[in-house]
Amino acid sequence: MGDDLVLLVFNEQAHIGAVALADIDQGSKRAWASVLSSAGHREDKLAHELSLKVCRSLRRRVCVIAGIHVDDITPEEIADVLTAARAVTNQFIEFVRDMDDYLEEIIREDDS
Repeated sequence: MGDDLVLLVFNEQAHIGAVALADIDQGSKRAWASVLSSAGHREDKLAHELSLKVCRSLRRRVCVIAGIHVDDITPEEIADVLTAARAVTNQFIEFVRDMDDYLEEIIREDDS
């Protein structure tokens, strides 16, 4: 997989509702995403949003697989799910940045 990333966004009833692939042109820094979604599922917008967020933040190709199911979900619960997914995605971005920094430090030490 190299530098490419896969982010899974799910709850207890995990499934594949939508898959988004975001990529970035390293020259122009322009990012774009494509989405596939399962019939009757509504995770496509979330997968699209999160894939672009991670791609733009880390300048890497990213695949987001989203599958969140809540029976009889209310608008308030949808808002809560979106807020949680965005927060976890921000944590993921920070984790990857920290790991990149750590690995760069190890490589510099080995080169010394």
